[in-house]
Amino acid sequence: MFMRSDPTMVRIKDRPTACLTCLKRKKGCDRQKPSCGQCRKSCIPCLGYNRPYKFRHTTAQDFSKAHASLSLQRAIETGGPNNASQRQLMRSACIANMLDTFWEVYLPDGQQLNPKLGVNSTWGVVKSMGNVGSQTGALGKATAAMCLAAVDLQENNKWMQENSLRYYTEALHDVATALSQPGRNRTVSLMCAIRIFSIYESFFIKADRPSSIEQSMGWTAHLAGEISLLLSSGPAFYSTGLAHRVFVDDRLFLISLALQNRRASFLTEQAWLTLPWKVTAKAPRDRLLDILAHIPTAFESFDEYYTIALRDPISAEPKRQNILQFCLRISDELALWCAKNLTLVQSAAQIKPLWDMDKSRAPLDQSEITILHIASLYWGTLTLVQHTLRKILRDDESKTV
Repeated sequence: MFMRSDPTMVRIKDRPTACLTCLKRKKGCDRQKPSCGQCRKSCIPCLGYNRPYKFRHTTAQDFSKAHASLSLQRAIETGGPNNASQRQLMRSACIANMLDTFWEVYLPDGQQLNPKLGVNSTWGVVKSMGNVGSQTGALGKATAAMCLAAVDLQENNKWMQENSLRYYTEALHDVATALSQPGRNRTVSLMCAIRIFSIYESFFIKADRPSSIEQSMGWTAHLAGEISLLLSSGPAFYSTGLAHRVFVDDRLFLISLALQNRRASFLTEQAWLTLPWKVTAKAPRDRLLDILAHIPTAFESFDEYYTIALRDPISAEPKRQNILQFCLRISDELALWCAKNLTLVQSAAQIKPLWDMDKSRAPLDQSEITILHIASLYWGTLTLVQHTLRKILRDDESKTV
């Protein structure tokens, strides 16, 4: 059969994704009609979704690429070649291609993260996921689910939706199995998989969306599994490498769970406050989380005091005094942290507010996001401490009246 090797002209139509304005601005588009939300928010005209027909040169090489892409889709849907190694290679290639699209959706303005700012934010582990995402097992499946879901936001392909959910379900099963047989050699990958589950459930589950209570229970279950992995490995395991980065970033979520449960956290034990930083010095965010980690202890002690005070206020008084002194110590530590990082706290007030969405402004710089993150942690911690102190002192005032 005779085949043409010279270029030919083929009339094709672009794939419908974002509106023309968002494509030019390289912004994420919600594809609302007649004009998208991004354009309305920025008070600029939306050029719509009509794509002009274009002419382009095509060669046999182009057809080979298209055939390879179709083969990849079929490989994901049907399991691909009989050879297991070939299937794994094809899936790894798919994940690698789709990771770039995921970062464009997930990261602020699709920009690459500055690793120097990671120590004072939560994106250190997020970027590290890209380095381990091609691994097999639960993490590889969780990454595949996340990538397929991210690409589907623009492509709206049914096969992507179905296979994303399939990979997500298989990854959940693999993690549940692995938690019953923990091992240090896979602890970090399992913790990364658990973090991906949280991202996936927050951004990509649309149909039959669960209630806030069900979402909270699912989030709690994920963190409970992560805590069991942490305790099985011990604090010294998290002193270097990706294990340290995962632990440092996830500490905030673990403390949040303790705050929600109003129970003291294992993170306040001396070993967990020191051993993970034997190699790497603590950043301001790490020291702030050291303070925040003690507030669940104050919550638990106050609940115990309140239960005793209802029966016998006199016998509960020593407990109240202990809680008062404990909270005052936390307040002093927080004031000392603020004095050492005063420039950081004050610079947060200089960042232009975001509440006026009718006025267009340049996206936040990554350093500004980092500053706002730490400032939010500081003011949130201070609010929790002051709230507990007020409750303790209010009880004292009621007794003197």
